[in-house]
Amino acid sequence: MEPVLLKSKEGKEYDIGTMVYRIKLRGTDTGGLFSLLDFNIYPGAIGPGDHYNENCSKTIFILSGKLKIKVADEEKELAPGELVYIPKKAVHDFANPYDNPCRFLLYISPAGLENFFEEAADSNPDEFIDLLKQYQIVMVRDQ
Repeated sequence: MEPVLLKSKEGKEYDIGTMVYRIKLRGTDTGGLFSLLDFNIYPGAIGPGDHYNENCSKTIFILSGKLKIKVADEEKELAPGELVYIPKKAVHDFANPYDNPCRFLLYISPAGLENFFEEAADSNPDEFIDLLKQYQIVMVRDQ
């Protein structure tokens, strides 16, 4: 592995309408230990719905704005400097129901899920469903 130095706007940017994100570190940069993404969630944006990850944990660290986060059956509002750790298989979702954008860092361990975010940005609905399966993301539907 080699050291990586990225400036603020470096890293490929993906705009999916309700949010913009940059992949800052990939598994290839960290020996597979983790990946790091920089998210900017627009006001009024909702997340994908309740879901969990079979093979990775996530940590969300708020840089600016506020984020409504749901983990298991608990909902919280996160503000700058606050974080949430989401272990693998923990059901979670997020939204930005506020008037300002929310920027956060998403730390994923082990790495690999950054590839989902890259591929999902340009996918059609059928491809998206296949990507969920490929990356072991399970959507939870109310029974």
